[in-house]
Amino acid sequence: PPLAEAHAALTGQLEGGVAAYERLVVTAAGYLAEDARPEAAHPAADRLTEATDLLHGVAGALAELRAVGTPLRAPTR
Repeated sequence: PPLAEAHAALTGQLEGGVAAYERLVVTAAGYLAEDARPEAAHPAADRLTEATDLLHGVAGALAELRAVGTPLRAPTR
């Protein structure tokens, strides 16, 4: 039993340390990402943001159409 208690305590410390390290890495990555962001808006970045928003809208619309049921078919002659 003492060995199991020591193992449980050490496992808990290891898991806590790993979780703390993960939070540190995430925080550091966020800081670096913000630091690398340019001060002034760049036209190319704005266009990419607009294109991303447009694609997101198209994907949402297609998902709604798929949820309706039977897909529409092109008329045949």
